[in-house]
Amino acid sequence: MATDFAVSYFFWPVLVGTALLVLLAVAAKRREPGQGFLKLGIRRLAFGYLGALGGLALYALANTYLIGLEKVALGHIAADELPSWIPPWSLYLFILITPFVVLMMTVVGLPLLALLSRYGGGSLVGILLVAALGSLAYATYVFAAPYNQWCEANLVPCAGRALVDVGAPSLVVALGFGLAAGLPLVREGPCVST
Repeated sequence: MATDFAVSYFFWPVLVGTALLVLLAVAAKRREPGQGFLKLGIRRLAFGYLGALGGLALYALANTYLIGLEKVALGHIAADELPSWIPPWSLYLFILITPFVVLMMTVVGLPLLALLSRYGGGSLVGILLVAALGSLAYATYVFAAPYNQWCEANLVPCAGRALVDVGAPSLVVALGFGLAAGLPLVREGPCVST
């Protein structure tokens, strides 16, 4: 597969980065509510990243399972091979997309969380809403500027597919981050330090 080089290149950085996040989550000092980076502190931020990676792993597992079912239906693999096919390909997908998800969370997600927090919207619902709106914006872009001939001929199905392809992992990652970081459900209030 053309992405094999990327997975072999990303394997150790993903493993070391995850280990560092676990170390930060366990060893960082507890902060008083509302203190620290983004009113969360390094510890809760590390827990948030770990939760996002957990959500991403679940997404990779579900996506691989659905692809596997399609491969069984097409006759590419036998039905009895599916259970042994899923774990390595889930890991493959997880390692392939993790660096890009972490980059987007750091470059786009954290500044948006800071902006939301400034206006009292740094909550689980707030980050899920931002993830949904970002996915909708991407699907709108695909609708307005189709990227291949099939999309030009099938604007609505192409934009719908783009919405699902970006929206599903975005929402799962945002949910994992928000739950693991201990964000309040609706409104930003006093943060409970962990």
